Amino acid sequence: MTWEDRLRRADRAAAAGLPDRRRRHLRAAARRAAVCRRFDVAAQVWHNLGLELHREGDAASATAALVEALAAAELEGDQLLLARVWNTSGLIARDADDLGEAEDRHARAIDLTRGLTGGEAVETHLRARLDHAVVRKDRGFLHEARAALDEVHLACTDRDLHDLRGHALIALGLVHELLHRPGRARAAYEEASDAFRTSGAEHLSAVPLHNLGLLHLAADELDEARGRLAEALALNQELGLIEAAAVDLGALAVVERAAGSDQEARRLYKEALPVLLEARDAREAAKCAGELAELERDMGDVETAIACLEPAVDLAAAVGEVRSHHELARLRGDLLAGANRLDAAEAEYEDALRLSDELRAGLDDEADALAYFDDDHDDLHERLIRLAVLRGDARTALERIERARAPELRRRLGRRPQDGPAPPQAPLTLDQALQLPALRNGAALVELYLGPTALYLGVARAGEEPRLELVEMDRAALRGAVDAALTALDADQDRAELPQGGPLATLAVVLRRVLRSDEKVWLVPHDCLHRLPLGLLGRPDLDALTITTLPSRTALQVTTVPPAGAPPVLVCPASRAAPVLLAAAHRRSVTSRWPGCDVLSPATRATVVGRLTAIPPQLLYVAAHGRSDPERPFAGGVLLDDGLLRVRDVLPLGLRGTVVCLVACSSGPGVARPGDELLGMSRALLAAGARAAVVALWSVPELATWLLFDTFLRGDLDAGGLHRAQSALRRCSVDEATDRVIAVRDGWPASSPETHAVMLEEAAMRLGAGDRDGAALLYDRVADEAEGPLAERARRGRRAAGLAGHGIDRQAPFAHPWFWAGFVMVGDGALRSLDG
Repeated sequence: MTWEDRLRRADRAAAAGLPDRRRRHLRAAARRAAVCRRFDVAAQVWHNLGLELHREGDAASATAALVEALAAAELEGDQLLLARVWNTSGLIARDADDLGEAEDRHARAIDLTRGLTGGEAVETHLRARLDHAVVRKDRGFLHEARAALDEVHLACTDRDLHDLRGHALIALGLVHELLHRPGRARAAYEEASDAFRTSGAEHLSAVPLHNLGLLHLAADELDEARGRLAEALALNQELGLIEAAAVDLGALAVVERAAGSDQEARRLYKEALPVLLEARDAREAAKCAGELAELERDMGDVETAIACLEPAVDLAAAVGEVRSHHELARLRGDLLAGANRLDAAEAEYEDALRLSDELRAGLDDEADALAYFDDDHDDLHERLIRLAVLRGDARTALERIERARAPELRRRLGRRPQDGPAPPQAPLTLDQALQLPALRNGAALVELYLGPTALYLGVARAGEEPRLELVEMDRAALRGAVDAALTALDADQDRAELPQGGPLATLAVVLRRVLRSDEKVWLVPHDCLHRLPLGLLGRPDLDALTITTLPSRTALQVTTVPPAGAPPVLVCPASRAAPVLLAAAHRRSVTSRWPGCDVLSPATRATVVGRLTAIPPQLLYVAAHGRSDPERPFAGGVLLDDGLLRVRDVLPLGLRGTVVCLVACSSGPGVARPGDELLGMSRALLAAGARAAVVALWSVPELATWLLFDTFLRGDLDAGGLHRAQSALRRCSVDEATDRVIAVRDGWPASSPETHAVMLEEAAMRLGAGDRDGAALLYDRVADEAEGPLAERARRGRRAAGLAGHGIDRQAPFAHPWFWAGFVMVGDGALRSLDG
């Protein structure tokens, strides 16, 4: 039987409504054509079969057919046919959410048709460019996609390719929607509908009409929305596109609900849902079922609401539609919790959390992850915590809080093991934590968790039952208050007013109520509270506490690590591009206590990593500037002579037992991802094995920084030692600070850069205290003797000395929290003095 005979039999099978038999004949025809070396026929048949299978949702069979089509087209040497097959295979990859592969396949189709002439070749080229732009849109490159779609639109208009122009305009409308340009999106959809009418394919207008209806709905233009959606519904019903019509019905139900016609909305949902379930469209079925369930709940029938979700859940699970399954499980948990069926709600939330972790694991791109896992959309951990609170089970609530912190760093390191040692495989339980020596001596473990409408504050002490307080508090308001406090601090520095009233005052009151005077506190913040030291709250009773911060309770395991034994290492970059003005003073403070320490100056990334990889030192003291990157928490770091030593560079280091002092601006801030623990330099140091780290949450003047660390290095290198150093700095007078500065610079040549740097810091302090004459003398001397940036800074200071100082207290010039509260100890705050 010839391939022509097989094609005729395929046509007869199609007319008889026998699709499986038709496909068998098509496969046989393609194979017979290939045997006859009619590779063009074979490629075209395989391609058409692949398109048909793709439209019916059989991705595996469609891919197999297209592989055959590619092989035949290669043998035929037909570039145009090969381009069509590559472009179709790109559509299949896109439907499978493999956007990178889809983009590559569409790009191949573009390259194969570039420069070809003839109407058919040009249309294929433009279609490939359109599909490529759609993938770029899906990957978030919206402006690039818009520009490409504009070009395709213009080219189709010039060539009267109205059908293709309509598809380009639909994609362009979607891009404008994502760019929050509803007016332009509306114009694009209107033009798309006109283009389809011009091409004689008016039935294709249903898509832009549906999208127009949704835009009108978003603008609360309900009559216009109802009209557009009704037009789309009529077109789809006329063409027998039952599934598309069901989607229109669901959208019309939303319109009726917005109009207050709940009964009509319910009728439309119930008409649409069975069709979507029958079509096995899990995403649309989940959306329809979820909206119907919420409507039933609002109408007072919770049991019906729960029941209507069942078939959509089963479908999503059966077809592997994880995202829809996850959203339905979360909603079902909410409904069960509202019905006070707490055990069943807990099971649903656990299932949703499992699905959420599965989804999260597949999102390598941070922007994609944040776009979906924003905390307003989904905070399953907070739901589980609240269930425990409703049961009065503080211990379980605290375990839930800890569980919420650990996944992110583990996920990243698990996917990129080259970044360093894996963090602990399981969270540290509360009982395990309370058995550690660090918490057996009257210390308190305080764990915070911030939900959308409440702050959960847990306190645990050895030998006592844990306590959990739920404080009603708006998360957005607390974040705003923290941002406002830190912004004021950045702008006004030591003139910034401390927060008064509002959520921060509430936080201070609650902390004071649950903590005991002079207590050692291990504090595990959450969300924006990672950036807020308690010293910024302006409460003397809180300032009296010795506090160690932790990124998570599990990080308490660092307290069991024996101290390192090798001599300390001082990292002191020599670069003039971003010098630490008092680097020489820091060097003197360290070497005075540890004369045999290793000094790395100049300090390059290679020398630092090489030294730290060899043997972990007792102390790593880094006198350098720091940078943090809120968008890419693994990209921040400290500035060495040849660039940044980044967070990702720190992770592989063997710092087991090392105490780290980062004398760098903004060395400590990390980023708290929704539902995850803190990420950044301080967390990376602990993951690399460091036992403790002293870091700065904001930029602090160099003189105050040196005074604090000079005092700290003379005592115990623990949280108590840091607290005593901060208290000493707060009490330090101008005269005392001046004496210490003079004692340092008297040992250096009178005209050295180190001397001039110290003099500038002293002058700034005197100017702030109102001693304009003393400041002017120092500025004049540096301006006359120094060169370059130091001389320029002295001249600026001299001009400032002619103005009135802002009048800080001469007896306590560093009393404001800006000078001292930003330094925090992370990790083991119960260390003892290191050997000198």
